[in-house]
Amino acid sequence: MMAIGPPNGRNAVRSNRWSSIGIGGVRPMALTDGPGSGQIAILGPRSGCSAAWIGILDILRRPASWRGATTTITSRKLKDAMRRTKAASFFLHSPSSHLTQGDLQMDHANTDTPAETILHGALELSKNSWLLALQFPDRAQPSLYPIRGGDTVGLMAKLMAARDRWAKVSGKAPSIVLCYEAGYDAFWLARFLKARGIECLVVDAASMQVNRRARRAKTDRIDVGMLLRALIAWGQGDRHVWSVVRVPSVDEEDLRRSHRERDRLVRERTAHINRIKGLLFGQGIRDINVKTKYKTLQIDKLVTGDGCPLAPRLSSEITREIARLALIQEQIATLERERDQAPTPCKATEKKRVQLMCLTGIGPAIAAVMTREVYYRQFDNRRQVAGFLGLATSPHDSGDVERSQGISRAGRGQVRGTMIQAAWLWLKHQPKSAITRWFVQRTAGQSGRIRRIMIVAVARKLAIALWRFLEQGLVPQGAMLANR
Repeated sequence: MMAIGPPNGRNAVRSNRWSSIGIGGVRPMALTDGPGSGQIAILGPRSGCSAAWIGILDILRRPASWRGATTTITSRKLKDAMRRTKAASFFLHSPSSHLTQGDLQMDHANTDTPAETILHGALELSKNSWLLALQFPDRAQPSLYPIRGGDTVGLMAKLMAARDRWAKVSGKAPSIVLCYEAGYDAFWLARFLKARGIECLVVDAASMQVNRRARRAKTDRIDVGMLLRALIAWGQGDRHVWSVVRVPSVDEEDLRRSHRERDRLVRERTAHINRIKGLLFGQGIRDINVKTKYKTLQIDKLVTGDGCPLAPRLSSEITREIARLALIQEQIATLERERDQAPTPCKATEKKRVQLMCLTGIGPAIAAVMTREVYYRQFDNRRQVAGFLGLATSPHDSGDVERSQGISRAGRGQVRGTMIQAAWLWLKHQPKSAITRWFVQRTAGQSGRIRRIMIVAVARKLAIALWRFLEQGLVPQGAMLANR
């Protein structure tokens, strides 16, 4: 075999013969004689694929320097080796020779990992198109496949083709692990893939680590590559690269519809009430409780502040607003009956909802939101409860700087707001509880601003106390039970 490298010993050649080979960082080795002569090796491009090819082409342009040795290049093998390794070991051999001890070397990251039975994949989802990235164990770069948005048939075709391809190489059908960021497609795709034997992780997009430069490049290709690298790291045991979202069942997800729709309707009701009040106030008409008296409100008998009746178009507008308000009130009442009485297969969650209402100050609305959004899942400790609700602190300690950035605000804002409402109601209806006494002691003589800050701490303490009440049966210290 003949290897090209730095001049050394009896077989050294003059260094000026290799001046052009050094272009791009190719490190040639000294010519040595041995078994398998007629083969030539070029080791170690330091500046990428293009630099290595410059060196190879320079060798081929001067065949006389090899003293008549016939050399050939198998371009496909060279390109595959370039993609697979950073060291890029190449062998130029004669047609009669075989790659034995000079076989192309894989990068140690690929050879040391037992990932030959797993195909990692990532999906970048958008409304019109999907981008699938698959990482084959014998390649350094992932393979990218554009798919029309929502085309599950095309997605499965790509996945099955990739599985068959690697099964032919390794002799064993690999398992497939996919991931995508939670977004518009929610959880149906994860359930679709799981039903077909493909593991799928749904990732919290806000937990992904990104470049912190002000103007960072962002494309679907970059995003899917970042997802894929994080998935491989997660598979190797690094649980800090992202946060995986728990995929709820269809029944658990459906159970949330009632209180979520009710929350939207309550906001709409508030908007209609404020609109009616504003229209009346603009005419000098005050002190009308629209929320409770909209059914008996007689628009034609109202008089403006200057003693005139309401204009006809203004009267028509107020009438239409009252009709919309009445419709929303009816829908809210229907949703509340559905929330509290409709049967559901989630028996464990409903048992917790009924149990939570045994505490004074916890009504059906708060109990439904907290059990169906939070306590339906399992937590290992109190820190996970506070972190899930976004009520955990976010410290900023670096060097001599020590300050708090407030709560993390992770998770759904509706659930966090409901928990803060429950904290205020707890102070009112549970005055002898330990949490209430702690709040009164801490805020004695303080302003309203401090009380509003401290109520967040009460909400965090109360969320943990309710979790212990549901999981361990521990009644919050000093709390009273309701007679229901």
